[in-house]
Amino acid sequence: MAFLSIVGLVHWVLHFNCKLGLIFNLKYLKKYRSVQLTYLFSFSWFLIHGERADMAGLLLGVLFYILMRQKKVFSKRNIIVAVVGLLSIILLNTIGYLRINGQVPNVALALKSVITTPTLSDVAYLCNASIDYVSRFSFTNGKILLSNIVSVIPFISTNGDFGSFISSVYSNPGGEPLIGEPLMDFGFIGIPIIAIFDFLILRLAVQFKNNFFRYEYMVLLFTVPRIVWYGRSFVYTSIIFFVPFMYLTTSLLKRVTKKDRSI
Repeated sequence: MAFLSIVGLVHWVLHFNCKLGLIFNLKYLKKYRSVQLTYLFSFSWFLIHGERADMAGLLLGVLFYILMRQKKVFSKRNIIVAVVGLLSIILLNTIGYLRINGQVPNVALALKSVITTPTLSDVAYLCNASIDYVSRFSFTNGKILLSNIVSVIPFISTNGDFGSFISSVYSNPGGEPLIGEPLMDFGFIGIPIIAIFDFLILRLAVQFKNNFFRYEYMVLLFTVPRIVWYGRSFVYTSIIFFVPFMYLTTSLLKRVTKKDRSI
């Protein structure tokens, strides 16, 4: 338990990578009540503060993790998990509606939001804005890609990202659709190029069957909503820097605690 407490402290220091820390404790979720309470606290705290993308990824990742460990597809537990997932989507959409409109939606609107998620409308709007930007002005010639590459370095802020170009011309609800960057940088030819790059990253994460790359894959799985809504840069930062850091830290702590027990 001392080991888990130390790991938890490191997770808190990382702050925005709290979810990454929770992934490293996922295998203890069923075993320790303290880990369960940590998940509940983190989910509630970030959700109250409007962090829907991260919490949607965390919740969906945990649900998929539970489902993949079940042998029967239509077991009682899987049905419960599916119902919890549906109710959670309604809850996340309700929080988004409350934040935008200042009031709780009625039952009909809450149920309708499952199919017509407002955030997806924002993503569609930004895709249209990307196309219109190119037709009205010109390509950004790789400036967004370069900004995203630089932003992979932790704690580095950059200019010339997708949001700055969009905000200079359009109302920007926030976010970066997957095809927004390649469209504005290089036009439609940029879409297959960035798709190949994404494929190589995913392929690398599933190529090697060891614990380190399992965590890399889990980070990708848990961050699907963030990737879809806010782009790739944060996720690549986690893959390149924070997963290796956390893996090295937890490995060293395990060795230290094992030595202490053997004395």
